[in-house]
Amino acid sequence: MPRITISIPASLKQRLEDPRVRKTINISRVCQEALSRTVQRVLDLPLELKRFERVLTRLKEERESAGDRWFQEGSAAAREWVEHEAPYALLRQLGESSFGECLRILKHAPPPALKKSKKQLEKEKDFSPGSYLEGFARTVLLLWEVIDRNL
Repeated sequence: MPRITISIPASLKQRLEDPRVRKTINISRVCQEALSRTVQRVLDLPLELKRFERVLTRLKEERESAGDRWFQEGSAAAREWVEHEAPYALLRQLGESSFGECLRILKHAPPPALKKSKKQLEKEKDFSPGSYLEGFARTVLLLWEVIDRNL
């Protein structure tokens, strides 16, 4: 049978030298069994991951679907806000900023309508504030382009 060398802590080596341990434990067999179990787990892992892939795909689709819903809700809220409440100065500031900057402004200083709608929606179990805010920001940016061209 082939041999390999393993490293163990000195304290364990001392304990293994105890006569009671030497008489009751076959160190080689214990190591073989432990290695065999560990190797088998590693070799089985790809099969388990492959099986689990269906679960991951399903959950990802569910998450994306929820994200799409909240993106659309955010977009609708932005349209409503722009049509009925948005002050020109804030709309211009948001509209002329990059998407990232627009998101930052909306996160840290949201208009009252956005703050109110987010607070109400947070009660929903699958609410995605990130998707909602992204829908709001994208819509504000698109609507500003139209407004700016026509003013």
